[in-house]
Amino acid sequence: MIVEAIEAGDPENTRMVHIGTIAEYGDRMPPVHVGRTGDPLIPSVYDHYALSKIAGELAVMQSRIRYRVSLRQTFIMIPDLFSLMDPIIFHQPLNSFMEGITARDSGRLLVRCLEIPGDSDFWGGYYNISGGPACRITFLDMLERMFGLFGVRCRRVMDRKWFALKNFHMHFFGDADRLDDYLHHWEGGTTMEEYTEEVRRNLPWYLKAVAWFNRHVPPFRWFVEGMTRVTLWHLSRKEQGTMRWIREKHEGRINAFYGSMEAFRAIGDWGDEFPSMDPEQPFRKLDHGYDESKAVPGPDDLRQAARFRGGSLEGIPGAGGQERADPGLFSWSGDMHEKLRWKCCRGHIFEMTPHAVLKGGHWCPECIAPPWDYAVLAEKNPFAAQVLR
Repeated sequence: MIVEAIEAGDPENTRMVHIGTIAEYGDRMPPVHVGRTGDPLIPSVYDHYALSKIAGELAVMQSRIRYRVSLRQTFIMIPDLFSLMDPIIFHQPLNSFMEGITARDSGRLLVRCLEIPGDSDFWGGYYNISGGPACRITFLDMLERMFGLFGVRCRRVMDRKWFALKNFHMHFFGDADRLDDYLHHWEGGTTMEEYTEEVRRNLPWYLKAVAWFNRHVPPFRWFVEGMTRVTLWHLSRKEQGTMRWIREKHEGRINAFYGSMEAFRAIGDWGDEFPSMDPEQPFRKLDHGYDESKAVPGPDDLRQAARFRGGSLEGIPGAGGQERADPGLFSWSGDMHEKLRWKCCRGHIFEMTPHAVLKGGHWCPECIAPPWDYAVLAEKNPFAAQVLR
């Protein structure tokens, strides 16, 4: 393991940048479509990739590596976007909100991590990577832009019902500027308009030719749209395709991504009313369960945060696994990276740093999915219940 190798070598001088993912936050549809570090980490049902990222992040951020940091990566906007055509395209709700970043800008900011001095408070933190407000868009708008580049109307080639209603992982960020304050990657970064033009430039010549004919020869466009629809129809019915789940009556997948079969059937056509796509619509900032204005939370803040997660603060582990003091009276050093003992809403006892809990949004390792019993979690954990609707 990389962390173990560094700890066995030179943990005092080695720098490690862990790249996490926006998928760690899970489903964040309106009105909780603006997120920040410290929000609960509740990966979407069946998202094992996100679970692996949470475990890796926790291993790094609770290690003895002095210069460590976790950057949670949003959707990377690559020039050849159509290479990503996969059934997963239908897992994302049309009214989900995205705040992406180009591969070039992501690489640029990663290199700049090497320039951060050792005495900077950058190290040890959790940050969200994005291109900022200039890279915000809804998924439907993204689809219409991309298909429109070669003259195809996306509403003619796909059905609304092919797209899930929930259980994905995209949202706007309320705190991505914190990372930009250190790395200044927004300056000279790529906007959504510039990215759209970059995708157009990178289209192969034959798609550029198709786009020209689509715009100038209506019968040709009707033919292309018909062929495109057939292709996407088959894509939606491949393994992991939403319409495959519907055809095979995969109850678990249907409930996770649509809510129910009834909810699927109730989805209207393109001309029917849509959920709000307004990027400025009100959102609910999540409560982290303690006074975030304090530079260093006190023991009472830790207890309050634990209660808000349906659990309790048990004390400070000592030699032999014994607590050093009564949890109601213990004297905490104030070190956010010192492991404390906690209890979750199900009675699991675990050790974790206050920094991982309060700043990272981590909680009980035993309660992490699978199984995906989020209904029980929502009932007992008010912190998690904010996003488990």
